[in-house]
Amino acid sequence: MFEEDRLRLTYRIGAKERGWIALDGTLRLATMLKNFQHTFGRLAIIPGFSFLTDADANSGGVIGLLTRHLRGLHHPSKHATLIAFLFQSVDAFLDTYRATDRADLSDEVSMLSGELRGQLRYLVESEHYSVSQAATLLDLPVSQACRWLDA
Repeated sequence: MFEEDRLRLTYRIGAKERGWIALDGTLRLATMLKNFQHTFGRLAIIPGFSFLTDADANSGGVIGLLTRHLRGLHHPSKHATLIAFLFQSVDAFLDTYRATDRADLSDEVSMLSGELRGQLRYLVESEHYSVSQAATLLDLPVSQACRWLDA
């Protein structure tokens, strides 16, 4: 049995690996939806698969449904479609899911933003770089660097 929170995080990690996570840890839903509908949209003519194209950029459709904290049982075809969309294979999905067992689910945003936060803090606090210098070195917008350092 899959745990909802770990499954949601697994999907978000899959999105991160495809470059669909913004620096603040949020999903790039519009980009994901465009690619998702391009990949699976033609299947929407099959009865019961209208969820593949029933979405707008704000709600995220099935992607938003399965990657947010929305409790409830969701049809297995929705999960199977999202797994096929985000992962190269079932094994890659299962490996990622298993890895979430060791994850601190309470600090998901930090996990999804990668090591950049830690590197930024190190450069500013230990190496005495200015925020602007550190952000430039890490290829971050200065505004994002400031938000991370304030958090």
